[in-house]
Amino acid sequence: MSTKKPSMDPETVLVTLDQINQTIEVLSSVVGRLQRYVQTHMPQQPQNELPFPTQHASRASKKSLH
Repeated sequence: MSTKKPSMDPETVLVTLDQINQTIEVLSSVVGRLQRYVQTHMPQQPQNELPFPTQHASRASKKSLH
């Protein structure tokens, strides 16, 4: 079995990194917009009055990843 890696030229690497950077910027913008929407459209609740236990929510999200 050969362990030879495909060669990548610097231009390809730079273009790929630029695309990743643009994707991160777009996702950051979307997250910011969603945060502003939630802050303006949902009433603020103290942490101890959340409608669901945070432990159960984290377990549910971990299960959905598998």
